[in-house]
Amino acid sequence: MSMRLPIISNWSWDEIHNLLVKQNLQVYLADAHSLKSTSIYQTDFTSPTAIVVGSEGHGLSKQVRSDGYNAFLNETSVTIVVGAPRSAC
Repeated sequence: MSMRLPIISNWSWDEIHNLLVKQNLQVYLADAHSLKSTSIYQTDFTSPTAIVVGSEGHGLSKQVRSDGYNAFLNETSVTIVVGAPRSAC
C-alpha cells in the first residue's frame, strides 16, 4: 500500500480552506490544548483526510479555529519529510 502525503505551506488560510472544501476532505486540526480533542489513535483515516497543523511557536491561528472545524487531534507528532509544490495539490 502506498500513501501520498502532500504538504502545503506558505498559503493563506483562505487558499487552504478553499482547497479543503473543493476536495471535500475530512478535516482535523492538530491542537494539543483543545478540550474537545480526539486521540489520533482513535481517528478513522479511511476517508480522504487533511490534518491542519499550526506553527510550533503559536499553534493554529484564531481564523483557523473560528472556521467551524470541530475535529481536533491531541497526540500530534508530525515529521515532515517532503513538501509538495502548489501544482501538486
